[in-house]
Amino acid sequence: MNMQLTICVIVMVMGLVSGRSSGPPVGENAGLCTSMTPQHGSNKPKTDNPPFMIVVSSSTFTKDNPITVTIQSPGSTTFKGLFVQARVSDADFANNSAIGTFSSFSSNTGGLTCSSNANSAWGHTSNENRDLASAEWTYSAGCDDIGPVAFRATVVEKYAEYYVNISSEDLRFDNSTCKDNGAGMRASSMIMIVASIFCYMVLLI
Repeated sequence: MNMQLTICVIVMVMGLVSGRSSGPPVGENAGLCTSMTPQHGSNKPKTDNPPFMIVVSSSTFTKDNPITVTIQSPGSTTFKGLFVQARVSDADFANNSAIGTFSSFSSNTGGLTCSSNANSAWGHTSNENRDLASAEWTYSAGCDDIGPVAFRATVVEKYAEYYVNISSEDLRFDNSTCKDNGAGMRASSMIMIVASIFCYMVLLI
């Protein structure tokens, strides 16, 4: 009987541990993709200045060109978990849907599905201590200027201590690559027109 009780306790403990290390449970908590607030029992987000920051490789974003996003601590504070999205940075920033896609994840992190879009969010896949994590983010939705975009993060220092609403600087949309593509298409169309006229004249001779 004692052996059976011991096995039971071990199984329960393993279940609790695994439940805390699988990453942000976006599939189980429908509101998590919007609030980005973990449900860690009765523990509430910390309200002091977070010892973590979001660093981006560019102050602008262009269609189909990836940007490196890094979560790090300026000091020596490590963290166990992260949950990151890009959102349009306007008055509804706290409720806006995730946009763009994440890729090229650092170890023990990966993509998450929010707003029915795969890899539109990024989070941890294990609860190991780390001092930074990085991924690439790409916007591919089109050439319309959607306004400034910012990254929003939740960072878990440990289960009972986490920070929400950590934001990056605003990134401005640069449509220069879209203009280049348009010029290329117009040039190709002009070449086709000239070629068609030439062929028509040859056939008349």
